[in-house]
Amino acid sequence: MDLKTIQELQGKVEEILQLMGVSYITPEVSFGDSEAVSVELTVSEDSEEGAGIIIGNHGETLLALEYIVALILNSGSEGEWRRVEVDIDGYRKRREQELSELAHRMAQKALESHQEIHLKPMSPADRRIVHTNLSKITGITTESDGQGRSRHIVIKPE
Repeated sequence: MDLKTIQELQGKVEEILQLMGVSYITPEVSFGDSEAVSVELTVSEDSEEGAGIIIGNHGETLLALEYIVALILNSGSEGEWRRVEVDIDGYRKRREQELSELAHRMAQKALESHQEIHLKPMSPADRRIVHTNLSKITGITTESDGQGRSRHIVIKPE
């Protein structure tokens, strides 16, 4: 990805943030070692506002913004779909850690009780984190169950 494309995408992200009324957040677009384009959003230190408006309920607004940025980046592209990862003030790493801890606690509970554990409904990205974390634990299997917004993970002892 060239510098011009990065600058154009950064300008588009700034426009979106302005339309959302969040002028206190600065985007930085980069293309690192991974296949994904990274958009790191930073809340200015002198702002009374926080990252909550961008994160939304359980990260839904952040995921929607990520999808919009991916559509912008890939519009008119004939090649492979380039993934976009949007984060704000380290939210994704914190969320991944929380989900990992939850997954391990619930897996332990399933093993001890010999009963299935049904987690609350989650986004596809959150479910993927839980499935990945628990795939490494012997004696546990996971599956997604339900439809739409009710889709959740079931942790099963073997």
